[in-house]
Amino acid sequence: MTACTRQKDVTQSGQGVTMNFSSISSRLHTPGSSEPVPAEPAEARQHSFRPLSATGSQQRNMASRSIALQPPAAFIARQQYNAAAMSCLYQAREISDANLLLHMIRDGIDPCLLDIPVTASMKDVRAALEPLLPDYPLSRLWMSLPVEQRDALFDESLSRQLLQTHPQFFDDLPARSRTPGLIDAYVNDNREQSSAIASVISLHPEYPVTLEMKIRAQPHLIGKLPPHERTEELKRLAVGLFPERLSLFKEDPEPGYTALCMAALNKQGDALRYIPEHRITEELVMLALEHDPVAGIADIPAHLRTDAVCIKALERAPALNNASKGDIARYYPEDFLQCWPEFMEHRKRFYHWLAGLPEAERTEELCLEFVQQYPDALHLIPAQILDKHPEWRSPKSIPPSLADHYQYLPVNLLPDNNPQACREQCQAHGRFMHLDRIRLRPGVPPWMCLAAGPDVHTRGLPPHLIDHLMRHGGPDGPAELWGTRLEPVSADALTCAAQESCIPLQAAQVPMQVRERLQFCQPFVFRNQQLGWHLHSFIQQHCQTYAPELAHSPMWSSNLQTAQDWQVHGGRVLCHTGQSPCRRLKFLRAGEKLDNWLPEYAVQEFALQHQRQLELRSEIPRPQAYWRVPVAMLPDPVAKGMTSRLEVLGSEEPGGGWYLAFEFTTKNQDYSHLAWQKDASGDTAPAEEGMKRTFHDLGVWSSLGCLHISTAPLFHNLRDRRTQVILPALLQWQRNSCNGYPGSLSCWDTIATDQSDWGITGLRDIGDVELYGLMEDFLSWSDTDWQLPSFAERGAFMNTLCSNLLAGLLHYMRLHRDAPDWHYQNKEGCLRLQRWIDERFTSFIQGLLGDDTRLEQLFPSPACYAQWLDNTAREILYWSARQNRPGEECFAVHLRENGRPCPSLYPEHPTLYFTYPKDFTDAQGRDHLACKSKKMPLFSLVRGFYLLAYKLADRLEGPERQLDPGNGPV
Repeated sequence: MTACTRQKDVTQSGQGVTMNFSSISSRLHTPGSSEPVPAEPAEARQHSFRPLSATGSQQRNMASRSIALQPPAAFIARQQYNAAAMSCLYQAREISDANLLLHMIRDGIDPCLLDIPVTASMKDVRAALEPLLPDYPLSRLWMSLPVEQRDALFDESLSRQLLQTHPQFFDDLPARSRTPGLIDAYVNDNREQSSAIASVISLHPEYPVTLEMKIRAQPHLIGKLPPHERTEELKRLAVGLFPERLSLFKEDPEPGYTALCMAALNKQGDALRYIPEHRITEELVMLALEHDPVAGIADIPAHLRTDAVCIKALERAPALNNASKGDIARYYPEDFLQCWPEFMEHRKRFYHWLAGLPEAERTEELCLEFVQQYPDALHLIPAQILDKHPEWRSPKSIPPSLADHYQYLPVNLLPDNNPQACREQCQAHGRFMHLDRIRLRPGVPPWMCLAAGPDVHTRGLPPHLIDHLMRHGGPDGPAELWGTRLEPVSADALTCAAQESCIPLQAAQVPMQVRERLQFCQPFVFRNQQLGWHLHSFIQQHCQTYAPELAHSPMWSSNLQTAQDWQVHGGRVLCHTGQSPCRRLKFLRAGEKLDNWLPEYAVQEFALQHQRQLELRSEIPRPQAYWRVPVAMLPDPVAKGMTSRLEVLGSEEPGGGWYLAFEFTTKNQDYSHLAWQKDASGDTAPAEEGMKRTFHDLGVWSSLGCLHISTAPLFHNLRDRRTQVILPALLQWQRNSCNGYPGSLSCWDTIATDQSDWGITGLRDIGDVELYGLMEDFLSWSDTDWQLPSFAERGAFMNTLCSNLLAGLLHYMRLHRDAPDWHYQNKEGCLRLQRWIDERFTSFIQGLLGDDTRLEQLFPSPACYAQWLDNTAREILYWSARQNRPGEECFAVHLRENGRPCPSLYPEHPTLYFTYPKDFTDAQGRDHLACKSKKMPLFSLVRGFYLLAYKLADRLEGPERQLDPGNGPV
């Protein structure tokens, strides 16, 4: 089934989440053939399913399963593609088919890295690529081909498309592609990018560029220009990009010199040190303390070091964990705590704060406090006190950070001829150990090779296990076959107070334990599996029927531009106000594939037909018709209020072309209201009812193997539109540290929830779905890797499932974060959130499984669940509450005053140097759920999500397969 994705309307510019991979082909083709797979399989295979005895009474709902499964043709095509890709990976089969090559590279398989020979004609590849553009990831194709083939493939046209999104590849383009026209376009698109212009100047010195562009590319050239060419504008540009150039102009007259200084200080405050002391003014000092990295106190002339200035400089001083003595002296003057005693109460947030006191004032009590924070800075402790505490010189037990658990196989301890030592080391540390592909150690157990990626598989796995991967599409089956066993997630791992900077082993290894559970697992079987496959066929038939007819759809005749009763909802929907039922027109977005836009009609129709059978609780819109809307009826969508650019079709026809619109109706305008919005009276009940319906229905849809893949645009990188991976251990190979927990979640209470599918009427936009067995949306995300096919489906299913749960939680958080009881120390507020998580997550689980299973039953014990629920609720309240509300403790205050989060929540957490708002908001002051570039702080919640994936795998796993004789455990 083709993924039915769309771009969310999440910004005023109309940009959205781009899901590139779903639009590659409307139907999967059999690798090695240009012919599509027939619409129906030639034979229907019969399967009988039985529950696993290991799951006991929890699987009683599966005991009645004995259904004849007839997978759609797309499933068979996917299996054929997977088999061909696995053959190339593990049997050194060359890639001779252009379509297979493009699909493999699209999915993240790098032929160069994996030494797979590519013999496909680049002419054929270019022809096969043409219909896939502009959605195909050209950068991935560029990096995955040998240089000779890459240069043969990327002509001027492809090179231009590549540079539009990845200008950094300009230097490596073949010379024949860098035509004058291409360079003109490149310069025009990147005139503000210094590195891009520098490349043009370096590779094509004959190309005419303006002085401004030269200076932008190479600011140091300002000193080589003749005096008559050094305009004030060019000098300001140069020092703004390269503040060190200020030293060239220290004799310039005023007011020009001050303007240069301000340009440099607006770039970085510590440029103050490049200004002669006699030319520094109070205005420049204050500017230098506004822009990071700020100036140090030592950079400020002595006569300007007022108490107010020094206090501000200390408050803005950066963390200096690995700084030189010179840098420390710049920011922290001698005896600064004595000079400004108001900082003594908050001393822990200053680096090496004991140095801020005269040695005579460094009491034994203060030294004890300091040693606990900086056990290696004993040089700041007076000798007489240090002599009284010889234990301070002993190795200190420092709580491990997440990164501390990772290590490489030590070459010096594990010589090539000692496989037993290697096995012992892997047994002790294997889940956190990196493997060297080039120098793989003898004795590495199969289960550990399996976690390292296909480049290690071919070097470290025995032939019968390679054969197992080939036959099953992954390690499906018992863990014992791979020399290991499954371990349950412990209660201690779920209930300990753990953050990235202080996390014990049992909590750190939860992601890997869950990955192993999903690896050594049979394919999932859902209680409504056949209905899900019927849905796939229904969508496919709808697309095949209506796509050819759209050009003949009826023409819209009324003016939508000026009609006051047609108002914008979201980025590309017009809603007819004042009517019941309420008419809605959803337009085709510019560049959107029809295969992504058409299914909503089909899914609405399907849901209406099966609403009673599935017991769906959300309002299901009623599809009406497809329309052609003349551009003359809506000539300026932006002025109307739309944030999405619309696709214009038939522009050669008289009248200037038309848009495509899908009309559907809803009971009233409630369908437009989101589930984080209170009603006009301030009541939250309608929104909570909408969430309740959505959780239930998402679970029911999941019981078909059908997942809604983008109910909210969860971002951790707004600029690059990068989707947040909630369970990264399931979608990444273990190649770098800290890959088990998600990164920061950007603007969760604004952009990430502003436009979503969570409404007060329940789940909306129900056509944005993928089907288990054909999931590929995750392959387009920047932070995921190609995975073994069978495991990839299970991992993607669980990640998307948990993403939907998180999306619902974020809506609830946004709805209530301004409530008086939304505080981690408020008992009633904590209990209210606990009840909500228990009820809503349970509702989802019961919709999925079709029984009375509760969230609590997935945990090791009721006590463990109660503790986890309390930890999770308090942690959510702590990190999501409004900060700096009068009379309330919050993480902003804790970090500012103590340099660490709440001790009652995180008893062992070390001191950090993050502050609010600097490290927890973006440039517009919108909140992140995490310090920038770090980990989302809802660690208890994420560990609960991993446990949910583990336990749902127990419930959804199909029957065990029979292993071939001779393929026993290693």
